[in-house]
Amino acid sequence: MTNFNLSQYVTQLQSDDRASMTLALDHKINDNVTLFGDFMYSNTQTFSQLNGQPFSSSRPATDPYNPFNVTVTARNRLFADPRQYYNDDTAVRGVIGLRVISPATGRGKLPLTTTRSRGTYSIPG
Repeated sequence: MTNFNLSQYVTQLQSDDRASMTLALDHKINDNVTLFGDFMYSNTQTFSQLNGQPFSSSRPATDPYNPFNVTVTARNRLFADPRQYYNDDTAVRGVIGLRVISPATGRGKLPLTTTRSRGTYSIPG
């Protein structure tokens, strides 16, 4: 059985899926009042993978902490498997309101705004 040394190849593989939607409305209720609004939804899912990184350290033969007469090199991998990262973000934004034209006070708007966002981040293993 031959082992493939993955530590020689630092890899970053990505997946990126995005979906979004927008909606806008403008409805005249009467000559003085108009209903307006907009809505936005967005979802992004990403995946990335980074190879486990090699680590090595050498101690020369003259190092007082080296008990051998030759230079000693130690090698290890900090992570046995590729590190994987999953991200799932969802955002929702909405605005609705009234646009009013009043002969006494002029023009004005009465908006109501809400925003919600949720993010999920995970590193399995």
